[in-house]
Amino acid sequence: MEENKYGYGRVSAKDQNEARQVQAFIEYGIDEDNIFIDKKSGKDFDREQYQLLKQILKRTKNNLLVIKSIDRLGRNYKEIQEEWRELIQYTDIKVLDNVFYQIPKELLVNPIYNNLDSNSILLYGLLLDRLSVSMKNKWFDKDGNIYLIYSRKEAQKMLKLSDKTTTKAFKNLEEAKLIYEIRSGYRKSNIIYVGKINHQPISKIMNRKNYDSRVVKSTTDDTENLRRSNNKYNKNNYSNKSFHEKSKFHYEQREYTEEELEALYCN
Repeated sequence: MEENKYGYGRVSAKDQNEARQVQAFIEYGIDEDNIFIDKKSGKDFDREQYQLLKQILKRTKNNLLVIKSIDRLGRNYKEIQEEWRELIQYTDIKVLDNVFYQIPKELLVNPIYNNLDSNSILLYGLLLDRLSVSMKNKWFDKDGNIYLIYSRKEAQKMLKLSDKTTTKAFKNLEEAKLIYEIRSGYRKSNIIYVGKINHQPISKIMNRKNYDSRVVKSTTDDTENLRRSNNKYNKNNYSNKSFHEKSKFHYEQREYTEEELEALYCN
């Protein structure tokens, strides 16, 4: 039986252009009559075209839902997980490959992440891209959280770095609470959870930059202490915690408000 292909796209405002998404669906072999586009915020799933498409998928069989990227489905990753679990009960889902990696702007402008080098920031972008793969493969743990499997060797090859430098990039992200890793055993890739970015309003960032720019030793020491105190997974504390204390259940998984995501992602 031939597969019924449907494309769903979304832009956040009426003046934004959905042409790239539509073109990608057509190139994938989707009939124009089966392409549904909403021009509305992705903060929830109360969207006319999405709900119409959802009803069609429920009533028919042998369907394939195609979306350009995960953020076109929605902006709240917790709600996306819930919606995804429902969708896969009556349709297969295909997420088209991104044409570029997305690097959150917050990692470059937020003083909390000043200790992250460019290798760590790029690695975080690779891990974000892997989120879509996890969703396609339905990689949810028993609590419904998305996890990734991304080996050091794979990251090393993508980043074109040595094993030592790649390991340091992973360590930097874990110390910044941007990832949480669970060891899977000898010669097995770790299970990775992508953490929540600590958002700061632009006004606070600018005030912090002005504060840090003063040439006063005590000020520099104070700000460095503040940064260290925000990291509850530093070397001294992390190694002494029990497994339950340092488990992922004490770790905030990636979740953003609409405003934060609009600043981090391209439309």
